[in-house]
Amino acid sequence: MTADTETQAEAQVPGKQKPNLPEGIISPISALNKLKQAKLASQDYKPQQMYGHVKSPGKGDARFPVKHYDALGNVFDEPQVNEHGITTTRPGVVYDEVSTWWQGKGERDKKRAEEKARKAKEKADKAAKAAETTAEAPEAVEDEAAEDEGEFVVAEDEAE
Repeated sequence: MTADTETQAEAQVPGKQKPNLPEGIISPISALNKLKQAKLASQDYKPQQMYGHVKSPGKGDARFPVKHYDALGNVFDEPQVNEHGITTTRPGVVYDEVSTWWQGKGERDKKRAEEKARKAKEKADKAAKAAETTAEAPEAVEDEAAEDEGEFVVAEDEAE
């Protein structure tokens, strides 16, 4: 055993595979249970959904406040994996940060929905404009073909 692995082995409780979290840090599921007790989270909110936030924490201000801790207490932004593909860190959160993040979740979801609707409207407008342009193009081609044959073409608006 190397000095590093000996220190890691000492940092873990015998027979336990997950490293202990530092003081003041709790697991995401413990945070979810506290949120449920405080009636901030729905009782049917599943642990798998909470781990979805851990696995894909998001970006910027909307990022879920999770850190990953190894047996030595080192802190990482991303889970750490050893050469055998085994995750060596454990996710942990500070309850106050999760509570604040959770309370802003509704507002973030609302903004995301508004942005999605705006983009869908832009896309629909662009498609409608493209369809309108495409619908006009065949008439112009027919008019050009008639002119090439020496025929006189009167636009429908002028004929009335």
